[in-house]
Amino acid sequence: MDSSEDDESTSNEYMDLGPITVIEADPTSSQPKATRNDEKHVMISYNWESQKLAKKVCKKLEKRGYKVWIDIKYMQKNIYDQMYQAVRNAYVVLIFVSKKYQESENCRREASMAADLKIPIVPIYTEKSFEPEKLLS
Repeated sequence: MDSSEDDESTSNEYMDLGPITVIEADPTSSQPKATRNDEKHVMISYNWESQKLAKKVCKKLEKRGYKVWIDIKYMQKNIYDQMYQAVRNAYVVLIFVSKKYQESENCRREASMAADLKIPIVPIYTEKSFEPEKLLS
């Protein structure tokens, strides 16, 4: 990553991530950068094939002061309990939708938990021509 990618103005309303644009709800927010499963946070749900993009989004959100939960930082012990706690305490779940995501039982489980708990879901489509069939089944 070149330094020009990190030279973004904090007054920008949008975060450019190539094919993804995140609209900030409150660009003046000064939330802590770390999170535990029991703190409200943005949760990132992805298949390992999308990990590079998921990590990039996580880094950009944290840089702007959002609390972000991503498995590679916070998953430990019983993964199913950890997934449930992470979803339950999210105020939004970003799901990186792809064919591999749809095929993953754990990814579908996270998306279904978010839907069941009525946590807002923001789908981020990582494949141009992919249209999910039964993502939340």
